[in-house]
Amino acid sequence: QGSGVAHCPSLTVTGASIAVSATSSIVAGEDLFVSWTCAGTTAVKIWLCKGGDCVDTSSAKYKASISSINRPCSDSNYTWTTPTTLTGAGDYSVCVVDAWAKTVYGCKTVTVVGATIAMFMNSRFAAGEALSISWTCSGTKAVKALLCKGGTCLDRNSPNFVEWIRGYRMGCAESPMVYASKTSLPAANNYLVCLIDDAGPHIFKCTTVGVSAPSVAITVDSTITANVAIDIAWTCAGTTNVKIYLCKGAICADSSSASFNQWIVNSK
Repeated sequence: QGSGVAHCPSLTVTGASIAVSATSSIVAGEDLFVSWTCAGTTAVKIWLCKGGDCVDTSSAKYKASISSINRPCSDSNYTWTTPTTLTGAGDYSVCVVDAWAKTVYGCKTVTVVGATIAMFMNSRFAAGEALSISWTCSGTKAVKALLCKGGTCLDRNSPNFVEWIRGYRMGCAESPMVYASKTSLPAANNYLVCLIDDAGPHIFKCTTVGVSAPSVAITVDSTITANVAIDIAWTCAGTTNVKIYLCKGAICADSSSASFNQWIVNSK
């Protein structure tokens, strides 16, 4: 039998790995940018975790799917619009996981700041007056506006709902808006103007506002002389047009009143 000499060169094997980078802090509703590089991996999935790392949807730390489809490692980055429903916390993680081997993954800690809406307006107005409402958003893209009474209302089915101020979406950049109130709105101090996130009522801001009855103040000389012109001045709160009567013996609100004497101005 012959003999031979075997030569076996040494070989170093480096385990597959994924390195991850992501926006370190975002406001819920904003875009989260994730990038990665792979060694030995061909495709990945991307998860959002909370309270620790996660490698699939069955993990107790799993929070949301950033990308549940297999993405080639060569894609190298992905932008995800975060939902405004995310609560603020500093223990979120973005995990990029090998699509075939869950033991290969990389994670990056991310801080999420809760989405907010801030609102600015006068604290009181007269029924019939225009109320200017302005707002700023953080994370939220668009809002709707409601008028409530006696408590918060986030949709028309609430017992506190009075009416939509704006029932369609308004971009956060569209601030301010003007609410043209009705003169028939009953006076009260427990109204609220509520702005809600157009994506859902989980983010909202309500501010209490008082409504006064519409009124007219008039200034005229206390003594007048027949056939002599007089000056009449008035200011309105909530009322846009007036008529003017001359009454005798008591206030008269129209020409059918017993105290009505004559018209001073019979047009608006």
